Formats: sequence, C-alpha cells, structure tokens
Amino acid sequence: MLTTAYNHKSLIFELLKRDFKSRYLDSFFGLAWAFITPLIMLAMYSLVFGFGLRGTRNGMPADNGEYVLMLFSGLIIYFATSECITKSVRVILINKNLVKKVIFPVEILPVIICFSSLLHLFISLNIVLIAYVILVGLPPIEILYLPLLMIICLPMFLSLSWLIAALGTISRDIEQIIGLLARGMLFISPVLYQFDTPPKVLSVLITINPISLLVEQMRVIFFSHSAPDFSALLIYFVISSIFSCLAYLFFMFMRKHFADLI
Repeated sequence: MLTTAYNHKSLIFELLKRDFKSRYLDSFFGLAWAFITPLIMLAMYSLVFGFGLRGTRNGMPADNGEYVLMLFSGLIIYFATSECITKSVRVILINKNLVKKVIFPVEILPVIICFSSLLHLFISLNIVLIAYVILVGLPPIEILYLPLLMIICLPMFLSLSWLIAALGTISRDIEQIIGLLARGMLFISPVLYQFDTPPKVLSVLITINPISLLVEQMRVIFFSHSAPDFSALLIYFVISSIFSCLAYLFFMFMRKHFADLI
C-alpha cells in the first residue's frame, strides 16, 4: 500500500496539480479561490451564527468571536471529510479511460483525493489562525500540535476514499446514499453543538463518527489551550490505519471488476 504510493509519487504529484488546475486555474481568480471560499464561509457563519442565531448555542461559547471560530474550526474538518467521500464515490467513473488502461495504478486515484482534501484543510486552518489573531488574539503555543491532527486525518481519509471509490462502481445508488451520509455526519458530530450528557443513542453515533474526535481535539488546542489527548489520538490512528489497510484490500479485490462495472 505505502510502497505503491511511494513508487508513484511523481504521478500522484502531477495528477494532484492537474486536479488543482482544473478546479481553479481556468477561473478568473485562479488559485485565490482556495482562500476566498473559506473566507466567505467564515464571514457567512459569523453573520448568521454570530449575530443572527444567538439562541442556538447549545454548550457553545457566548462570545461572538470565539463562538464563530469554534464553529468554523469544526466545520473545516467536516468539509474536508465530506469532500473526500463525495469525490471518491465517482472517481472511478470519472476516470474510466485511465481505469481501463492495464498499466495505470488505479489505486492512486483515491490517494489524490485524500491529499487534495488535506491541502484544502491546511488552507482553511490558516484562515482560522488569521481569524483567531483578529478576533481573539495571539493563538496558544499548542497550535504546534495541529500538524499532528492533519497526519492523523490521513489514514481516515484513505480508508473512506478507497472503500467508497470501490463501492461507487457497484451501483449508482451508492452516490445518493453517500451524499445523505455525508450530510448526516455533520449533525451527529460535535461540530454545531456540544452536549455534556447526550442521549445514549446520540452518544454512540457521535463516538463512531470519524470526525468527532478530531473536532474535539482541534477545539482543545485552540480554546482550552491544552495538548490533545494523545492516547485517544493514538487509538484513533491505529484503528483508522487498520481500516485503511482493509479498505485498500477491498479496493484491490474490486479492481479487476472495474472495467466491467463502469
């Protein structure tokens, strides 16, 4: 798995550049859209949630600036994960000309989506840091742990991407199901609210949600000014790494059927 990615690192880099060019460089503002989009979203959430929906802050800070930053710090993880899974479901279908080439390493297509999502997450994190300086002040020294969170995101992104990319070739209904799951993932996570004692069913759903721990640890770093829970992150990393290996094996098992399914 890692050997394949390393052996094709140049191809991955070139296809990643092509993805960014196709998304941004043909537009008027070009790559600036990668920064403009999260800035506009931050402004919208500041307006709507910071001033308009003050009564909906279940367990969230009362201060407008801190509330908006706490909300957005969770949303950027959700958006990166959502982008990863919604793009993965069609990646084989969109690249069917490459898939049908025997010598092309199809397994790197989901990897490219993962790195693209991580790159957008990195850009959004920088927007959060700038907004934090403006609205709150100098960020805590604990922000040095943020690269660790991004590294821990990688096996989770890979497992979801390989699994969903393979499932997306089986039935076109998978795309609709994944879209619903991606939206539902937002509402069964601590992104929009925080419960001290959530109902048991909701607590279980939040626990198994792949973004919940990352959102919580991001907020611990930014707003509690504390180091993240390393033991919880280690368990998360090990479990997501195991799932990524299983997803890779499933993808490679399905690979021989891709030409017939698409």
